[in-house]
Amino acid sequence: MASCKAQGIFLSSDTYSGFVKDSSDKKQHQLEIERATKRLLEEVIPNYAKELKDKLVNTEFMVYYLITTSCLAFLCVSLFL
Repeated sequence: MASCKAQGIFLSSDTYSGFVKDSSDKKQHQLEIERATKRLLEEVIPNYAKELKDKLVNTEFMVYYLITTSCLAFLCVSLFL
């Protein structure tokens, strides 16, 4: 899914402030903020968390693999010395 910027949607930091209380498109700005917040909470953050978790699992596996193979290599060399 494209970002708000890529879709041509610009979120206003003043959406819920008194600066836009008389704005004709106040409701539209609020809807855009609500959609962006929902997307962050339901898609972007969970997907990023999963990506980080997958990287951590892969990193832990690689560390385990490197330690195990190093120990095996040390044992093999030790047996033949």
